Amino acid sequence: MSESRIAWENEVAYWKNLCAATDAQLTTQRQETERVAKELAEVKGDVELLDWFEAEANKGYAPSLIYDDNGNWAVAQNTNQNVRMSDADDLEICHYIEAKKFKPTVRAAIKAARRDE
Repeated sequence: MSESRIAWENEVAYWKNLCAATDAQLTTQRQETERVAKELAEVKGDVELLDWFEAEANKGYAPSLIYDDNGNWAVAQNTNQNVRMSDADDLEICHYIEAKKFKPTVRAAIKAARRDE
């Protein structure tokens, strides 16, 4: 085989390897971009849930996130409580929560409360 043919084949092999490496890097970057985009969507969703929770409080409601010791969460919106006259006053709250309001995650509980309003 001639030297020019060997040089040409080496050049072709070099470019094929470079293309394969570039493709692998692009695939990794694409996967990382998709992962970050998914995380950002979750964060945006969480921010919307927290904004709703705060907006309810700003409307004068007293939403409370309740855990039932069985791994379930609910948002209590109908509560009775004493009025605190100062930061030093204790607070007593009474909740009634229907069993169907409990959800397996905090997110699910807040989403359900949003749907119920």
